Parts: sequence; structure tokens; C-alpha cells
Amino acid sequence: MLLDAGGVPVGRVTWTDTLGNTTSLALSSAASRGTPALSGELRDITGTVTGVRASDEFDAVGEVADNLLRKSRSKWLAQDASAELDFTFESPAVVSDYRPTSANDFPGRDPRAWALQGSHDGLSWTTLDTRSGERFMRRFETNEYTFANTTPYRHYRLNITENSGDGETQLSRVEFFTAEATGSSAEEVADFIGYHIPAGGDPVGYRGTTVPGPWSGTEPQDTRREGLLVGALGETARGLDEAARLIGKLATYLATTPTHQA
Repeated sequence: MLLDAGGVPVGRVTWTDTLGNTTSLALSSAASRGTPALSGELRDITGTVTGVRASDEFDAVGEVADNLLRKSRSKWLAQDASAELDFTFESPAVVSDYRPTSANDFPGRDPRAWALQGSHDGLSWTTLDTRSGERFMRRFETNEYTFANTTPYRHYRLNITENSGDGETQLSRVEFFTAEATGSSAEEVADFIGYHIPAGGDPVGYRGTTVPGPWSGTEPQDTRREGLLVGALGETARGLDEAARLIGKLATYLATTPTHQA
């Protein structure tokens, strides 16, 4: 497939074939493949959230989901013991830390158990962090939760499955943070990340990274043939077992790919 955008960088490509199979890929430019690696420093990216949608909100008194993005003592209220909050970022972001803040009254409305999930398209979700038995010790208290994540998602969902005993659920604010960049690490950046939906099937995530072929020692290293290593992303892709499987594939690829001869 050849893409020509007239010199304009292509961020995402989506197409559907004649059989009804759909593919959507977020592409990285050659320049971005030297994206800095992540460190332990955190940067607030709440300001890049372009919208938030709640499964329920108390619109009559202005206690709506948009209040969660404001630096004020306003709040969001759902008239239910469970709720979902969907946050959309202006572009895919690697969230590795989030901080919910309790609201002004009734501790029984505080979230107690939830899951934070990520999605590329807002349809298929991956669970990134789960919590249960959580407590906010006072009003307008901010709790911090850090988890391991290196995948950029455009959509994040806070799926609150249980509150602290009340018939309503509330929060004053939710903030998102990403690990700061330090130094260059081209190997950690995917050339594309996206999903494929077979006709009548469920979405399957994919991540593709260009890897160099083996070097014979008789050719310039920068002329080695490149190949594309593609891995399917699922729940198990987050575990060490899946990481080991993908590393095994890479080792096999490097061992079997022919090299140019001088």
C-alpha cells in the first residue's frame, strides 16, 4: 500500500475491504521513531483531554462530567452506585498515573472499586489497572494510582463498579499523568499501532515495529534489510509470558532472515 498525502504527515489510516473487514492504523513518522524513552518523572496531561462522557450525571444542578476536568471544587454526580466515565484525549497518550479527587459531601458516594481501561477506538477496551477497597479519608482528598503502561490510547475509561455504600456516586476531579521523556529509544516506538475487525468478528489490536536484519560483518550496518515484526495485542500481551513469546519470534526472525552478501 502506498500513501501520498502531498507532504502532510499521515497520522491514521482506516480502510474497509470488499469483504467488510476493517483496519485502522495509527502511524509514526520516521522522525518520531527516535521518541524519547520514559523516565520516572510525571507530567500532567489532563489539559489534553478534549471531552468526558458519563453513563449518568446530575445535569439539573450542574453536577456534570465536564466538572471533572476543572480546577475547582465543583463535582460530578451519578444517581447510581456504579458508573462509567469515558475520557477522550486530543491524540493517543501513554497514561501511567491517575488521580481521582473526592467531592464535597457524603463519603458513601466515594468510589470504592473500579477499573481503568484504555481503547484506541472507543469500542474495544483493555483493562490497565484495577482497584478495590479504596478509601478517601476526607473531602476533596486526591488519591494517586500508578501502574505500568507503555501503550498510547486515545480513550480512557474509569469504570466504577462499586461505591462506599450510597445510592449515588461522585467525584470532584480526575487528573491524568504520563512519564516524562528522557533520552532516545527508537526500539521502544511502534511504526504502527491499531486494530483489525474481521467482518462479523471482534476487534483485534496490533502493534508493528520495524526491525533490522542480521549483520554479516561484511556489509555496512545501515544497509541491512529491514522487516516488520507484528504482534497481536490482547490481555495476555501485557504479561511477561507474552513478552517472552514475542522476543522468541524476534530471535527466530533474526536467525532465519538472509543477509546481503558483499
